[in-house]
Amino acid sequence: MKYILISLTALCLCIAPIGFTGCGYSGQPIVTTPIAPSESVVVKAEQTLRISKDTFDIFLRLEKDNHSTVVENAPQIHQFAEYLRRNAPNWLIQANDLKNKYKHGEGNLQALLTAIENLTANTNQAKTYINQLNGA
Repeated sequence: MKYILISLTALCLCIAPIGFTGCGYSGQPIVTTPIAPSESVVVKAEQTLRISKDTFDIFLRLEKDNHSTVVENAPQIHQFAEYLRRNAPNWLIQANDLKNKYKHGEGNLQALLTAIENLTANTNQAKTYINQLNGA
């Protein structure tokens, strides 16, 4: 039951970007007022931070629950988990700080985009390993 719940959670995270926009066209514009570029970057950063944190938490919990099997049969997954444990907290803090500075007109756009790109790449790797651990 626990693995089914984790699998469903991981699946929801994988399709979250699709679920927010829907797959049908209602004939109405999705956004009725233009969003300033800085607002769209901030929204994207906030979404990325939330999805990354949740995905990292799920992956690290799954790796910990299956620690002996993972170390024996998939050492690359264990190495990635250790890499996340060391680095992800700082990545999340740094990206959040960059987002807040940019939001208030004090930040560097390129630094924020680089932080978002780093989180996205590592989140995608964690999703891949979640699927492998769940036998997908």
